[in-house]
Amino acid sequence: IMSVLALQSQAEARNFHHHATFDSDSQEVGIDNRCTACISHVITDFQQSTLRECTRMIKGYGGTRTAAVFTGTLVWRFEDDQGCISNFEIPNSYYIPDGQVRLLSPQHWAQSVKDHKPVKNGTREITDSSKVVLEWNQRTQKRTVP
Repeated sequence: IMSVLALQSQAEARNFHHHATFDSDSQEVGIDNRCTACISHVITDFQQSTLRECTRMIKGYGGTRTAAVFTGTLVWRFEDDQGCISNFEIPNSYYIPDGQVRLLSPQHWAQSVKDHKPVKNGTREITDSSKVVLEWNQRTQKRTVP
């Protein structure tokens, strides 16, 4: 089960002070709505049979670039505000061994879920001045991150 960590959009202002802990086995996952795809540095987050080396170059904090990139399907579990656990398989995510961070791209996540019936965009992320809210399963489940 992943712990979701709210990040500010501007790279210069990133901090890890606000987070929601799901349980003692949780791992932190940053929410970055400027990120093109979900990223993890933990190989066990991926379906091993899906990992492939790719030629993609990832641009990071301060303009740094990383070339050792693999693509595959992430498998993450999130707990909603009511304590219910949902499993997500997010294809075309990036495994970056030297990345040192897990990042959830809300747009990539929502695109991979394909949650559009009956309500279009049934999976989404909402950011305001006090929190980030992840909604899924036709907006019937949510995780609020202060």
